[in-house]
Amino acid sequence: MQLFISLLLAILPLYFLIGIGFIAGKYLHVQKESVARLLIYIIAPAVIFSGVVKAPFDAATIAIPFIFFGISTVVSFVVYKVSRMLFAGTEKNLLGYMAGTGNVGYFGLPVAIAVFGQGIMPLVTVSIIGFQLFENSVGVYIAARGNYSARESIRRIIKLPTIYAFILGIIVHIVNIPTNEWTSWISVQFQGAYTVLGMMLIGIGIASSKHIEFDIKFIASAFASKFLLYPALACIFIALDKTFFHWYGPVFHALMIFMSVTPKAANTVAFSTEFKIHPDKAATVVFLSTIFALFYIPLAVTVGGIHP
Repeated sequence: MQLFISLLLAILPLYFLIGIGFIAGKYLHVQKESVARLLIYIIAPAVIFSGVVKAPFDAATIAIPFIFFGISTVVSFVVYKVSRMLFAGTEKNLLGYMAGTGNVGYFGLPVAIAVFGQGIMPLVTVSIIGFQLFENSVGVYIAARGNYSARESIRRIIKLPTIYAFILGIIVHIVNIPTNEWTSWISVQFQGAYTVLGMMLIGIGIASSKHIEFDIKFIASAFASKFLLYPALACIFIALDKTFFHWYGPVFHALMIFMSVTPKAANTVAFSTEFKIHPDKAATVVFLSTIFALFYIPLAVTVGGIHP
């Protein structure tokens, strides 16, 4: 019970940021489009770059982003294909994109530190890179295809800087460029902005919604993909690793389960706004999944044995 309460208290400030974002959107008329582009094109790439250069440079660590990228891609394609039978419009594109995402940065990073301690940060950071790689490649392609041609969708992926930030971080590692002081500065400054603006974006998205899109079928599909299908695939990988691969220990396995049950990514509001695919529905699902996570994650950590 003490762990449950401690986690609840650690998570609550993030909801305060959502409230501040709602006030900013409703009464200060802050535009979600501007905040979304700031996060997508400037802050997220800086966080990813600093995370890559600070992470250990070994085969097991380098594989982590691609493991999460692979799981996200499989979940996304499965949900997209199934959604084509349930939705005639661009909802299927939004669901396909959302299925492979998670609020692992704005929400997951501070909560993971509360659960596992400060030492977990390098593993969390490289895990976030996997989700970011998915969001900025396969995820963006599926989302953009709702209103754009395949060629235009690919062009929009090429314009996103996150992948280039990841590649640049790898190059810095390979060339062995000294980075201690300036990457630490980037990490501290931009990580704070990443969490604050990312959580505020949820509130801004809700405030700017013309009406609440409470589509039960859409919400149920989004929740099933995130809180059932994604953790199921994560558990399958963990079982394979324990039985055959033996790449990782219980700390990463626990972190993997935790990352798989984080709420829908706040970037969903950013990208659905950018590509004009039901931003009101996206904001509603992100908000509801974040409320759900307020109790679900502490319960999962306490009862489900997620804590290593």
